[in-house]
Amino acid sequence: AIASFPWKIGDENIPAMKELAELYSNEAIAPLTGFDNGMVIYHRSIVNFFIPFSPRGEGGFKGNRTLCAHFLQMFAHLLFNEHAIRLNILEYDNYFRIDNLVHDKKFSQNIRFKQGLAYVPDFQHPYEFPQNEEYKTFLSSGLKQPFRSWGRTLTKEYNLIKPSIPEIKTNSFGGTWLVNRLNRVYDLRHQALSNNEFLAHITDKQKLDVLQQTSFSLRIIILTMNRSHSFRRLWKSLMNAHRINRIIKIFIYVDFEKDDIKRHKYLKYLKSLKSLHGDVNLIVYSTHRGLKTIMMESWQSQNNDEYALFFEDDIEVSSYFLLYIDKLVKAYFYGLKLDKRLFGISLYNQRFNEVIDEYVSVSNGHQPYLYQLPQSWGALYAPNMWREFLFFLNDKNDTLIPNSYTNRWPFKNSWKKYLLRYMLQEGGYLIYPNFPNNHSLSTNHLEIGINDRLTKIENKLPMQLKFNVPLLESRDTFNQLEIPDFDRLHIYNAYHRKVDSLDDLKMPINNLTSFDSCTMILTVYDRVNSTLDRLKYYQNFTYLSLIVVIWNNINIQPSFKLEQIKLKIPVHILKMKTNSLNNRFYPYKIIKTDCIINMDDDWDMPYDHMAFAIDTWRGHFFHNLVGFSHQGRNHVIRYINGTLRYLYSHTVLLQKKLEPNRYPFYSIVLPSGFVYHRLYLEKYTYELPKSARDLVDTVQNCDDILFNFLVSNSTKQGPVIIDSFAKPYNFGGLWKRPIHFRTRTLCLNKFHEIFNGMPLKYTSSLFKINRNQTVPGKNKHIYQNQIPFNYPCSRKVLNESNACAFILKRRVEITDKKLF
Repeated sequence: AIASFPWKIGDENIPAMKELAELYSNEAIAPLTGFDNGMVIYHRSIVNFFIPFSPRGEGGFKGNRTLCAHFLQMFAHLLFNEHAIRLNILEYDNYFRIDNLVHDKKFSQNIRFKQGLAYVPDFQHPYEFPQNEEYKTFLSSGLKQPFRSWGRTLTKEYNLIKPSIPEIKTNSFGGTWLVNRLNRVYDLRHQALSNNEFLAHITDKQKLDVLQQTSFSLRIIILTMNRSHSFRRLWKSLMNAHRINRIIKIFIYVDFEKDDIKRHKYLKYLKSLKSLHGDVNLIVYSTHRGLKTIMMESWQSQNNDEYALFFEDDIEVSSYFLLYIDKLVKAYFYGLKLDKRLFGISLYNQRFNEVIDEYVSVSNGHQPYLYQLPQSWGALYAPNMWREFLFFLNDKNDTLIPNSYTNRWPFKNSWKKYLLRYMLQEGGYLIYPNFPNNHSLSTNHLEIGINDRLTKIENKLPMQLKFNVPLLESRDTFNQLEIPDFDRLHIYNAYHRKVDSLDDLKMPINNLTSFDSCTMILTVYDRVNSTLDRLKYYQNFTYLSLIVVIWNNINIQPSFKLEQIKLKIPVHILKMKTNSLNNRFYPYKIIKTDCIINMDDDWDMPYDHMAFAIDTWRGHFFHNLVGFSHQGRNHVIRYINGTLRYLYSHTVLLQKKLEPNRYPFYSIVLPSGFVYHRLYLEKYTYELPKSARDLVDTVQNCDDILFNFLVSNSTKQGPVIIDSFAKPYNFGGLWKRPIHFRTRTLCLNKFHEIFNGMPLKYTSSLFKINRNQTVPGKNKHIYQNQIPFNYPCSRKVLNESNACAFILKRRVEITDKKLF
């Protein structure tokens, strides 16, 4: 089919070729591996597989077109094996070659790179260069075994087939003979073959027939540690599954727990297991590794026709799961089109979306659909995308996605959290089942384990309602399964929004990284020295990617220079045209993160306080305002002279001052250190009534109260409060003015009128800082419309400032009669 001649340069300088040249030195012919592409003989039946590509050879590669030396080196031996020969009896040497000219200075200076290929424009033929690694990587990505050697790197260890004179002569190597051979080693749908003239004459039906006959295999991976009862249930369901005609290997990974009689008994049982589906392999760890680590180590496929099914031991499967997998893999991984973003096939029928924390459904006639959610409760994953995911994986950094309740998952334990981020980054997705009545090919029993500590039935029941789905056991229902063409499948993104195109699944990088870090907004009027101190202090806070200084003094320019500070975090000073407190809540274009933390210039907020507040916000409270208890305030309702009034209560409630069974509560948080979503900057500037912002400018106060109104009105919830205390430097400010508290009471009542009601809610749940535990979830956030209890106010404070101050210093009976 194809032949070449001994290539002296290669035999002397390329180790693999040198080894083979010595091995076959006394033979008339040898396997064709590395050769000089300028001396090749083709059989006429396959010449158009190699020849009619780019007119300028290697250097002319234009994406879909190539006559690369690399292309020829790859396919000559891989496709034709014993029909690809090296004629040792005919030696030659080429005297005009790149090796002779590469030392020429002018020649070297003329080397150009384009789309990963090196070439010399002045030469009639742009010769191959060793630098063309990008193209070799591109070609290798289509191999069924992408890490195998080919061309000039093949050695005797690769069981090369020795050429021999065939007993029966043939006039053709073309047609389905070549296509079948090609399908064994290479993806027929790969871009490198998209402009191949030989394949252009193969009909879609012929190509599809070849693809559908591909012999793929399955690896079933079970992860367990000590849940013997759970494993036995899973194993029974696996053994009851209908068998398919595929090579299946089962691997059971047993994590380490204390070595005791119970463990030895469990291991003895596991070692006794056999299966009609395929060989059973047991891997037992002698040290604790953890679910995530074992999951990542359990499968690193070397073959693109091997797929893996992952099961934790508290999963149970339908007897139809293998038949389902066989049908869908054949239809969607071996059709005429293959989208490289297809990660795999879920067995689990999703009815609750953890990204948006809501029950979901899909109306498509109960057909499979494409869903941008990873699956850990029974799923098949494809080898190529899984390898790329493993390469992406980085245990050192948390992997967040914008506006997702999965951000609360501990990243050190959750591989699924990483995969979700990667799928949004790459536009990846799985195929999900959609059988009637939530019937599923797998279900999760949510049993106690390392990552699931729920033991009380009242805590576990809501989880089971969300995630425990019925197994499909009806043959009639299974037989009604429709497998539509891939282009007809409905597409849903991670937030369960239906999209028109697969391209819509890839989240733009600016959006994807918007939760990775935070922007600090520091409002300054004229305090230069304290501002410099703050900027220096916050330079080491790794949660920040930008500090924006709002310089509100229109008469004085900032006298300090940023060169005075060694900047790790960029600082931008924005000089305002008007002195307005509204300036700190404006959506400046320079802000690229969704996470915003406000700060005043008279605080050094402890890093651990800010980190806990940000992590809490990222987890379940990215719609809320997250602040600190020492910044907490309240609105208090009082009838004064027969008129209902909202009073601003500025004194912090302390637990030690309260009566038994009474706890602090707050409806307002001050802005220094509070964390919120960037979208509220847009809402504050463009959606609030102008009269509300005008009031802020008129009284030069209350911007923070207005912001609290805005967020509470949007969420219908109270602020999220971190129980902490950090002492300010008390340089003085607006709050020290005599009329400050009277003004804030005025604002409360004006905003009540503008909003046509009181949106503020009282939060009575305070979250203590604990960096060793998962941040609190939204089920722990307690808030209400009515004040939890009326506390006595100081008559003196009321008379002087028209505000309310908490004065309870000794145990007294609190009644409505003792309000003042």
